[in-house]
Amino acid sequence: MAMQLGGQHAGLRSAALMQGFRHQTAESIDRFEHLLQRASLCVVATAANFSQQLHGRNTLGRLVITHSTYVEGLIPWLKALACDEAIQTITPGVIARVRGRSPELRLRVSTPMRGGFKVVARRGTSVQEVFVVTRLLSGELEQRIEACQPQTAGKTKAVLR
Repeated sequence: MAMQLGGQHAGLRSAALMQGFRHQTAESIDRFEHLLQRASLCVVATAANFSQQLHGRNTLGRLVITHSTYVEGLIPWLKALACDEAIQTITPGVIARVRGRSPELRLRVSTPMRGGFKVVARRGTSVQEVFVVTRLLSGELEQRIEACQPQTAGKTKAVLR
């Protein structure tokens, strides 16, 4: 009987050890898959940067498209701004409603942040944050934003009499 009991304990002990081993192995596999996924993303990013450098476009910034909704007319303006060699990254952010109305799209440099500025885009009763990573100063960024403003076809200014 004692021999049987010892055998059962040995079996339980080895089953517990195997279960612990399986758990550790599963965690190791998960960790490995996570590292492999991150490494593949790095390779993709490196390949994109290499492609830009290969085609002589290593000075272009990038426009991060993360949302499905943007203030009307914002993306063409940001694409033009991303072509500036001093702009590294442009990321549109949150859209909100405001009380005032802005009849046309306006971009205004708002708040300095680490590595760049927060820019506010307004049109109508909507406002959207845009984060710009750049080494430019606030005044220089404002000038570049104005210089990149796309011209709308058929738009004329009203003449006051």
